[in-house]
Amino acid sequence: MDGRVALALWIMLLSAAWGVVTSLRIYGFLEQRGQAVNFILLRLRLFEYVRQYRRITLAESGSAGPLYPQFVASWLITLASAASAGLILVLTS
Repeated sequence: MDGRVALALWIMLLSAAWGVVTSLRIYGFLEQRGQAVNFILLRLRLFEYVRQYRRITLAESGSAGPLYPQFVASWLITLASAASAGLILVLTS
């Protein structure tokens, strides 16, 4: 495997892990605020929970909470890394 592909896959893995951690922290935040959240359905309702988090933090502080941009950035980096790894594989084979 090309070193560039391995680097892209490592970046993808790390950013996906950060996205999972951020998702769990958003879940904990919503639980603390008394929102009805279901851990078993977390993967299915994740974007709804992120919207709730953003709505609550906007109402409380006037801006989206710090976990919102972390969540968005982590998953965008994951997608970009996966796409670049795939592109490198296609172009170098």
